Amino acid sequence: MKKYSKKYFEHLLRKSEKAQIKLIKKNRPKKKSRYNSHHYEYSVLCPPQIGLLGKYGPATFDFIAKIKSTAAKHGRVKLGLQQLKKINADAMVLLQAEVTALLHNNVGVTVIKPKTARERAVLSHTGFFALLGTTSKIKTEIYESVYRWQVECGNKGIEGERISNMLESSLAFAQEVLIDDTLLFKIKTGISEAVSNTMLHAYIDERNGGFSLDTGQLKWWAFACFNKEDKSFTLISIDLGIGMARSIDEVYDDYRRKQQLKSWAWLRDKISGKKDHEIIRLLAESNDNLSSTKETYRGLGLQTDIIGLSKNYPNIDIAIYSNKGYYSTFNDKTTSKELADNVNGTIVAWTIKL
Repeated sequence: MKKYSKKYFEHLLRKSEKAQIKLIKKNRPKKKSRYNSHHYEYSVLCPPQIGLLGKYGPATFDFIAKIKSTAAKHGRVKLGLQQLKKINADAMVLLQAEVTALLHNNVGVTVIKPKTARERAVLSHTGFFALLGTTSKIKTEIYESVYRWQVECGNKGIEGERISNMLESSLAFAQEVLIDDTLLFKIKTGISEAVSNTMLHAYIDERNGGFSLDTGQLKWWAFACFNKEDKSFTLISIDLGIGMARSIDEVYDDYRRKQQLKSWAWLRDKISGKKDHEIIRLLAESNDNLSSTKETYRGLGLQTDIIGLSKNYPNIDIAIYSNKGYYSTFNDKTTSKELADNVNGTIVAWTIKL
């Protein structure tokens, strides 16, 4: 009979214990991950880059649409920004506006912060984190490109002083660039006209897509930034209203009730059956007076002050989004198209090469 050493029996014992432990672990009920729990139901994951222009546009609009649908379903939403690597100015302002609308409609909004320090600095500097009641330890001053970003918002039509302060704060970083006083005046007039149009026409009815803004709440958002790399100036105006096409319909119906049909009847007939981008183009390029009063000194703000900047200054490009419509002028080339996603509002963006 073969004799076994003590070490051999100890080896068998250890082997048996390991097998038992392995079997126990295999049969043990799996602990649910917090990402597989009910919290996942109201989490929306952000794409790596968000911006309205170019190839990132569809993913950005889809991200915002998912935020709103999740909020409508659950009454709360968690923004998963952990994989965000770059956020463009236009998308940042739109996201901030949409989150503001959610909060005004009593939706609970929380956020998982981006891993990249620069994007955390962007959201901290522009007030996005403060809007959600959270903070970031990142010092925005160390990112000069971020520190130049200036954001304003309000609920009044004429806030020229605030807009002027925003522009001057941004242009303070452009000390090495000489800006013509006439051009600076026209820039201020252009964004002031966009804000004025917002307050007059954008909120006369509830917007598409839900989460409308009530009286007294924020109605417009503006952004300004001097880009030192290419010496350009970016200016953005955003509202979450009913869009250009619907505003014409609503104003026309109002004037019909007041039996003042001559003012807008011709324009209503002209846009009948047209898509959003065709209506934006018609409004932008028409030489007709578009005022509801038909007075000679009114109704030319869109053509003269907003679109007119790009027509009169070849170094200025403009892009307009309104609901599903898109219109732009870039290097003297005009483009208009219908978008797959609905902005549910109006965005006007100028790029000024100084």
